[in-house]
This record gives sequence, C-alpha cells and structure tokens, in this order.
Amino acid sequence: MTSGFWLPVTDLALPKHCCHCGVRGTWWCRRCCESTEPGMGVLPSADPRGPTPTVPLVWGGQHTGALRSAVLAFKLGGRLALLDDLAGVLAVALAQLIPVGGRIHLVTVPLRRSSRRRRGIDIVSRLAARAGEHPVLADRRIHVRGGALSWVRPIPEQVGRDRRQRLRNPTGAMRAARPTLPPAVVVDDVVSSGGTLGEAVRAIRVLQPDLPLAAAALSRAPVA
Repeated sequence: MTSGFWLPVTDLALPKHCCHCGVRGTWWCRRCCESTEPGMGVLPSADPRGPTPTVPLVWGGQHTGALRSAVLAFKLGGRLALLDDLAGVLAVALAQLIPVGGRIHLVTVPLRRSSRRRRGIDIVSRLAARAGEHPVLADRRIHVRGGALSWVRPIPEQVGRDRRQRLRNPTGAMRAARPTLPPAVVVDDVVSSGGTLGEAVRAIRVLQPDLPLAAAALSRAPVA
C-alpha cells in the first residue's frame, strides 16, 4: 500500500486529469469545482421522542456528481492534491454560520482507528485546518480544536440498517476528552443520516450542556 507520506509525490509524478470529467491538466477542474452549492438545515435528533432538533447544520454541497468524485478521490484514492479545493468548499459552508468579524472553534470528529491504519492521516482535521485559512473566512477568527473528542467503542456496520437505525447506531460511541470554547462547530467530511455528527454533539453536551453548537460537513449524502 502506498503510504500517506508518498501520496503528494505520486500526485506530482502522474499526469493530471479531473477526477470527475477527465479534462487534462488538473485533478479537479474549475468547472466541476464551481458546480457545488452549499446548503443549510438542522441536524436530526437520534431520539424521535426528544425535542425538535435545534443544532444548525451546513454542508458544502450534495454528495453527488463532481463533489462526490472529488471526495472519493481524496479519501479513498489518496489524491491529497485536492485538499485546497475541498477545503474551499468547506469554508464556503462555514461562512454561512460565522458572521464577518466573528470567531468560531472547529471541533473535528475523531479519526477511527481503522481509518488511521488505512489512510495514515486525519483527513477531517486537515480539511478543517485548511478551511480555516481560506480567503473566504479571512474576516473571521477560526480555531481548530483537534483531539477534543474520542471514540470509546467501535460503531457497528451501518450497511443494511434503515435511516432511523443509522441515526441511532453511534449513540454512546464518543466522549468529550476535554472542554472546548464557545461558540463551536463540529466538523465531519460527509454527513448522511447525521448520526456521527449527532453523537459528537451529544458527547460535547454531556460535558458542556450550555455550549452553543452547530455542525458542518464537506458534503451531504442522501439516506434511503
């Protein structure tokens, strides 16, 4: 397996083709990159008997077409050269939450042990850190707080579960390793059912019940 250390060198050695449309000269062409459209909603609640969800959720684009191709090339294909473009997509999403002149603390969803073995790097932390430096957020103060959350148990396989089961599956799988400063946004790469982000919110609120929280993802995937 090619290690994460060598992937940028591999990127330089290979001929560039857009990961979606195949055009030469770039890993993700400007037309495909600019086809993404950010969105905003609320994070679903894992407990259907609980209160109406009030945690704002933003995403950089739908997990389809050009964005899906880029996310998969970045996560599974090791195309680390896509980091800047994808961080830009995430930054545009975050700009919906943060007023000009405002500040925010980005709390990244922790890397699973299996992902660390497979990829060797913490993709979400890299995305969040680079997004915080993007010109779109130049008039905001962004602080990335990696390591604030940790896994306490593995999440069972999600394949074959319905939407409600996927949403509740991660419940109790995380804990807040240390407090974070307000206001905070929990960040992940892809949100589908909302279960992982919802569990991150739950874990933080066990430690800090009154902390103002929102959630953000690079892309939003539909769940049947």
